[in-house]
Amino acid sequence: MAMTKRKIKDLNSLDREIQRLRMHKLALENELDRNMGKLRKNYGSMVLNSVFSQFSPASNNIWVSLISRILENEKLRSGLHTLVDKMTDKVGDGVNFATQKLFHRK
Repeated sequence: MAMTKRKIKDLNSLDREIQRLRMHKLALENELDRNMGKLRKNYGSMVLNSVFSQFSPASNNIWVSLISRILENEKLRSGLHTLVDKMTDKVGDGVNFATQKLFHRK
């Protein structure tokens, strides 16, 4: 989404531009929320694919088979999922805090 420059000629055009920018901000926030949701949903499989993509399933590497067995454990996967959720929440809170400090100065 490329931002276009608009000429401000009077107070009405300034108000329209402010409203347009607020709507653009809301659209970007919604897109960020959707992307964060997708990241939360797919984080575990993305990590596993990136770490183990170089190994074939028939690999004789003991570490790969050991980690694969460990990750098959439902309790461990649930714990990792909870950890990832909490970490992404903290990152989201940090991003919100940073944007508040950077862009909402009074």
